Amino acid sequence: MKLGTAVDNMREHYNGFVGSFESSVISQARRFPTLGVMAPKRKNKGKLEVIPEKLSTVSVPTRLPARRLLDEAKGSSSGKSEFSNEAS
Repeated sequence: MKLGTAVDNMREHYNGFVGSFESSVISQARRFPTLGVMAPKRKNKGKLEVIPEKLSTVSVPTRLPARRLLDEAKGSSSGKSEFSNEAS
């Protein structure tokens, strides 16, 4: 399916959903006051207090010890890698 067709289909489905929502849910919600349904009164009508999350730092090594990890995974303790003749 081409991207343009997919976007057109998505738009059509979204517009259909919004139209259905407006005709059924919103029209019924407008009847609430006549049915005696009222929203509760809010005690604090001021702004909400925003509490920032404490961010922690993560230490990321600049170079991963790939040779050592490969050797450990294969059970080698010789310090040599099978990919190179150099010691790790």
